[in-house]
Amino acid sequence: MKGWIYVLSNQSVPDWLAIGYADTDPAALVHQYGNSGIKLPYPFELQYALRTPYPKTLLQKIHDELAEKCVNPEHNSDWFECDLLTALRLVRKIAGHSATGEAFYGQARRLVEQAQAAEPPPSVMTATRLSDDEYADDTPVIQQVRTAPPIQRGQRPSPLIPPQPPRPAPPEPEKPAPPKEEPKWLVSALIVTFVILVIIAVFLGMRMFGYF
Repeated sequence: MKGWIYVLSNQSVPDWLAIGYADTDPAALVHQYGNSGIKLPYPFELQYALRTPYPKTLLQKIHDELAEKCVNPEHNSDWFECDLLTALRLVRKIAGHSATGEAFYGQARRLVEQAQAAEPPPSVMTATRLSDDEYADDTPVIQQVRTAPPIQRGQRPSPLIPPQPPRPAPPEPEKPAPPKEEPKWLVSALIVTFVILVIIAVFLGMRMFGYF
């Protein structure tokens, strides 16, 4: 069943907001609150209304998120100690693509206008007051044209960033190991041995030929 999630406020309790749902025109709730047992010196004001096919389901999720801010959790109150901007962001976030229309009023409209004046958003939003017949129409009456988010461009490097340390030099290629030298005493011993063998060979040769 289609319906509306609404956000009401009252100057008597500036830090409180009423977040509930209605099957028809949310503006009629302003008069209902004024005629109910809640008596406050200032009138109730409708700040925001969002149309969705699932008002009860989404409202339960919103109340669960704001459970710690409920002014009377024992009686399942619709009143929460929450600022308007936080409430608007939460309702729109939970509704997501199920929202078929939305309207901003009073302070909520001024917040949107201030945000648009400070930094024009990438989407074109129309928030207008609707008649009772338009609320009952099945066709969404408040349209929001969604566009792709702006391309994130890279940031220039800050001049305050300290210089990066130099890169380490590449390791030098390993040099071939020099040939292993034989100890000097070993060379001397080989020479002496060779000389002795030569002398013995000469001596044996002379003896064989009868020189002595």
